[in-house]
Amino acid sequence: MLNCYCNRKQRVHIGKHKSEWQYVNKGYAHGSLIGPLSYNIFSNDLLSAVYNDVDIYNYADDNTLLCSRYEYELVKSKLLHNVHQVTSVFEANHMTVNESKFQCHFFGKSDNLGTFIIGNYYIARVMIM
Repeated sequence: MLNCYCNRKQRVHIGKHKSEWQYVNKGYAHGSLIGPLSYNIFSNDLLSAVYNDVDIYNYADDNTLLCSRYEYELVKSKLLHNVHQVTSVFEANHMTVNESKFQCHFFGKSDNLGTFIIGNYYIARVMIM
């Protein structure tokens, strides 16, 4: 049986040039027909991992967590807890989270929002007034 997720080989074609074949330990070929279906299957658990007044919105492979409250520390606590839940689902399903792309958007007037850290990353904050 052909396994399209593990121990595959792939190479790159650019014009007439071809790279050497390289082994891929896990994952599927970018642009493959099975890719989007696989992502949906593996990420389906995300919807049940988010709770505690936090909503999740998905579009393709982008995920957005939303929490609406007046108390900054409460929002921060709820979001951090749920981000850890989501990243745990990704890790359990052998997917990678790109924490360097995380952003945090705040709507309000406060200039003193403190530091927002997930894992080893300082999260980029955008203040929208």
